[in-house]
Amino acid sequence: MRSKNYVSPPASQIELEPRSSMTIHNLPDCAVNESGMSGGKFLSGHGEWELTKQPFGYVVDVRIEEGGSIPPGGYAAWLRIMGRRRHYELEMTIGDPDSGERLRYVEQ
Repeated sequence: MRSKNYVSPPASQIELEPRSSMTIHNLPDCAVNESGMSGGKFLSGHGEWELTKQPFGYVVDVRIEEGGSIPPGGYAAWLRIMGRRRHYELEMTIGDPDSGERLRYVEQ
């Protein structure tokens, strides 16, 4: 996170609830910027999620609702599910997929 100029990042969390609801807390703003650039802010919001099978695993499509600081709308394949057993990780690509920059969320 230092390379993105975040001085003191708070704990970031993604909660995928049953019945497809979700809450995101303190998401670094670089995750919603197509260029992957940071404005030094942290965003939160609510929405819905849907699991989609792809040839090499599963992705999570997200629809963010109005009212939070994350821009509302659809985010297709925003999260990838990593791992093959319980204690999966969620991975989010930052900016250009070829940059190799990612956020990883692990179950606590």
